[in-house]
Amino acid sequence: MKIMVFALAIVIPLSIFARTSVRELSYAVYSTNTTTNVYLQTIDHEKGLVMYGLTNDSMQYVMVFDTNINTRYWGFVNRTNGNYIRTTNEGALLRFGAKLRSNAPIEKDIVMPKNGVYYPGFEQAARRMLALGTNVMQFYTVRPDTGDLFEMEVKLIARETVNIAGKKVDAVKVHGGLAGFLSIFWGGSDYWFRASDLEYIRFKGEMGPPGSPTAVVELVSEKVIR
Repeated sequence: MKIMVFALAIVIPLSIFARTSVRELSYAVYSTNTTTNVYLQTIDHEKGLVMYGLTNDSMQYVMVFDTNINTRYWGFVNRTNGNYIRTTNEGALLRFGAKLRSNAPIEKDIVMPKNGVYYPGFEQAARRMLALGTNVMQFYTVRPDTGDLFEMEVKLIARETVNIAGKKVDAVKVHGGLAGFLSIFWGGSDYWFRASDLEYIRFKGEMGPPGSPTAVVELVSEKVIR
């Protein structure tokens, strides 16, 4: 199916990511008749953005971005079984490590393609794309169980009004999937961001490799700490 991309004038200056603040956000993940709660704290300061996350099923993660929303570090650990993934971005080189399920640990250095950009997922890449005011962006991510590099793509779809936590919100819809001919093997996922500040407010798609159950993620609460 061909995806229509509308030339929406959504230009949000990068300076919105440079203010100093601490916020807490809570998301609900609905999938296969279960609900997972995700609690996120963001620290936004003059050197970039740091995000700490914790779920009610023992997952803990950290993301670090510079003031241009480039990924510097991403990682998570399962506090119950010790499984983890971590990626440090050194520009031309990604330092990757993972231990998943019963697999042996992986430690490898990954050479990035020239001018290639790394993001751990579509959400982070989409924020960067929207902040730049572009409609399409290609980026690279790492397959967690093998450390293989894959090229992905996010596309601007439309401006929509969506219901979040019982309120109507002006939002920007973005679609993420595999880049190039590989896109025929996976339909990808949809993401919604609040138009006023690019806050991630909704997701619908497969959480995991192709064939995973469809899930919906929604922002349920947020508050400013300082």
